[in-house]
Amino acid sequence: MSGANSQREKELAEVGEKIASEHLRSKGHTILNRRYRYDRAEVDIVSESGGMLVFTEVKTRESSYLPNRSSWYRSRSNASSSKRPTVT
Repeated sequence: MSGANSQREKELAEVGEKIASEHLRSKGHTILNRRYRYDRAEVDIVSESGGMLVFTEVKTRESSYLPNRSSWYRSRSNASSSKRPTVT
């Protein structure tokens, strides 16, 4: 991977994380940390909502077929309960 591509990918990831953070805030989340690192692991966004700790991994892609940024993400609250991840 060339340096230019690597820099472009980092910039794109930053934009995606910013959009995701804004979306989470608009849904009532408090952002606690971005790019949290522990050992060799990283979590893009750590937030809190309704007394729950939420870990969010952001995947950002460039595409010309998406008409606006609201199409870039889908709220998990819109997913059917059978598709929602559960923590036990």
